[in-house]
Order: sequence, then structure tokens, then C-alpha cells
Amino acid sequence: MAANKEIEPLDEKQPGTRGTYLKLTEKQKADIAAYAVENEGTSAVRHLKKLGISVNESSVRTWVGKYKDQQKKLLKAGETDLRVKAIPSAKRGRPLLLGNDLDAQAKEYIRALRDKHSVVTVPVTMAVGTAIIESRNRMFLSKNGGSIEITKAWARSLLYRMISLSEEVDRHAKLL
Repeated sequence: MAANKEIEPLDEKQPGTRGTYLKLTEKQKADIAAYAVENEGTSAVRHLKKLGISVNESSVRTWVGKYKDQQKKLLKAGETDLRVKAIPSAKRGRPLLLGNDLDAQAKEYIRALRDKHSVVTVPVTMAVGTAIIESRNRMFLSKNGGSIEITKAWARSLLYRMISLSEEVDRHAKLL
């Protein structure tokens, strides 16, 4: 019985669980980096901890590096005001199969089809992707010796990204 009482508190703690992530805006990251550049990274972490914000020193170092890189870009551009207004987050996820330009063209064409009340299915999306690539350079397609293969998975992904984007826009519109 005594052994069971000692084990019970250990069962409640689940090792390996992650804590909640702190969501900071790009502007907040820039402000923290500016403070860290002026005062030093460790003192910036201590200052934030006093304000109730728990940030790792390695995160602050990363933001400071990005802050300094942006300052260099501003200096090369001839700007007199070297204050960085935002530190953008890195783009996450796998790169688009068609690239940004062709992917945007495919989305635009599918939206035009939907606006004309056409039914947009996976095979229609595949045909749109194939036509857009062929209009640019048909040698990109795998059937012509290229590296791009338009599959059902790609078509579903494009449609899913379009639907999730439109739902996100609707959600933000309802909030306003």
C-alpha cells in the first residue's frame, strides 16, 4: 500500500508533455529584439520575465539576428530610420509543387469557374493544373520528361487550401 501511494503522484506527471507555446506577433518580436540589442539578451529575458512573459534566451538571440539582418537591409536601401517594425516568421511547410505564381494562377482560374457556377471537381482541378503548366512550358510535365506530375493528391490539396482560405476569410469577416 505504501508503494502505491508513492507511485500515484508520479503517474499524474506525464513526462514529455509540451507546455503551451507563447504566441507573439511580428511587432512584439521586433520590440523584444530592439530591447535586447540595446541592453543584452539575458537582461531582456529577465525584463520580460518580470512582465510575466516567459521567453527562451535562444529565441531572443534568433530574433536579434533577424533584427540585425533587417537593419542591414534598411541601411543598404538608404533608409535613415533603422527601426525594424516587424520580424516575420519563417514560412512553414513544404514548398508548392507549381511555385507561387502558377499556383496563384490555378486558384484564380478555379475561382473564376466557381463564380460562373461551374462544378469544380478533382479531375477539373487536375486539368486546370496541367493546362497552366503546358501554357508556360510543357517540358515541365513528367509525361514530357519533366519533374512535375499533376496527381489527384495535388488537386485535392489545392482545393483544400482554397476552401480553408475562404473559410478563414469568412471567419475574420464575421468577427469584424
